[in-house]
Amino acid sequence: MLLVEENYPESLDIMASENIKLALSQLEYSDVHASFKHIKNAVVKSFLDNQEVNLKHHINDRAINLLKMAKQYEMSNQKAILNQITKNVLDEIAAIQAKPSKEILDAAFKSALTGIKEGRMTYEGDLVMPTIKQKIEKTISHYKNMKPEE
Repeated sequence: MLLVEENYPESLDIMASENIKLALSQLEYSDVHASFKHIKNAVVKSFLDNQEVNLKHHINDRAINLLKMAKQYEMSNQKAILNQITKNVLDEIAAIQAKPSKEILDAAFKSALTGIKEGRMTYEGDLVMPTIKQKIEKTISHYKNMKPEE
């Protein structure tokens, strides 16, 4: 019995030191956990900041692409309108050339005589040019006076 009594305080010391080691290791885990939470928060914040920047770039790029497309469509529309005007003028000239009126032929002849006399052709007195010019201006004024809905 004496042996147990003598060893009793020693066994308490061993048990206490094991409990202290366990408690200290738990405190280390608490520090690691707090550090992990801090790192996790920093990573999440960094991720969200990057996503915000990426979203802003995406919206900006999309807006630029939309503006470029609108510009391309506008240029395409302008080319189509110019082609239509040119085609109409050429058709009108072809129709006049196919069946010119006596008035047009006489005016062209007089204009040619004036050009020969002056040594340069100015098409002064030509009846076709003002007619063509009038049709072009009429078509252009239609497009200039278009409403946004059109």
